[in-house]
Amino acid sequence: MKIFRCFICSIWFSSVADSQLVSAQVGSTAVLPCEWRNISVPTPHVQWNTDTEIVFERKGEQLFEGEGYENRVDVPQDKLLEGNCSLLLKNVSVTDAGIYQGHLSVKRMNRASSTKWILVQTLELSVD
Repeated sequence: MKIFRCFICSIWFSSVADSQLVSAQVGSTAVLPCEWRNISVPTPHVQWNTDTEIVFERKGEQLFEGEGYENRVDVPQDKLLEGNCSLLLKNVSVTDAGIYQGHLSVKRMNRASSTKWILVQTLELSVD
């Protein structure tokens, strides 16, 4: 007799199908909004990127800040655990303008070490 295990990962994402526009002034802090709800992932793994580079990544205490974003970006861990994956971008510069995407990593339970990235948010940052 074979025993099959069924793992269900129930995730609810709040995002807009079309990209949102976020405006920020040079030197200010921009909040790139992102929200998710998850019951079964104790340590969320989030990644924010542009079309050319990884801007920020967090999994628990581990984090990565992309080149040029060092000490300027964060998704606070306490907020992430509450379902808020918004990216804080400090000291905004004109070169920060562009399209950003937020992704959440979900481990596939039926495959060893297989990870799937799910797009949670796409938005455009405009800098004045």
